Amino acid sequence: MTLVEANKDYEAIPHGAHTIHTWIDEKAKEKNGVKPRAFGAIYKGKVLIIGQKEGSIAQALDVMDKAKPNLTASTQFAALGANTTGAFVLGAARKLDLPGNDPGAQVLKQSRMFWLNVREAQGRAAAREVEEI
Repeated sequence: MTLVEANKDYEAIPHGAHTIHTWIDEKAKEKNGVKPRAFGAIYKGKVLIIGQKEGSIAQALDVMDKAKPNLTASTQFAALGANTTGAFVLGAARKLDLPGNDPGAQVLKQSRMFWLNVREAQGRAAAREVEEI
């Protein structure tokens, strides 16, 4: 945390038993002449959570603490938690609005949902993506 604490305008925000760290992101593009803040937390000394909004970090911490429901409680994202043994990247998106006219993006633009599951299997990374059209 020493490197984060050395950043410009570093702040530590208490959130329950956790600390949300925030700093000015000097590498990010300015918005209305102001450099945006970055937010992050370390969960149980093992999981790094980084985001652009304090509320998103707080919500992630609450879900990991089981103080709020995770996406498996959602009818739209319930399958996200299924078959996740060994997964180290899980993602889902809906109503994708991708810019441009790339023909490869047309499939995603027509999809209602997009799922990504990356896991370790037999010592190798294995990715699976599913689209609902």
